[in-house]
Amino acid sequence: STDAFIEMTETLLGGGSKVLDTRLLR
Repeated sequence: STDAFIEMTETLLGGGSKVLDTRLLR
């Protein structure tokens, strides 16, 4: 993750962040 908002989301969601990363990269 490179986006600040996503970074924060990763901290909140934890493992669920992987899904967000995949969607953003694609």
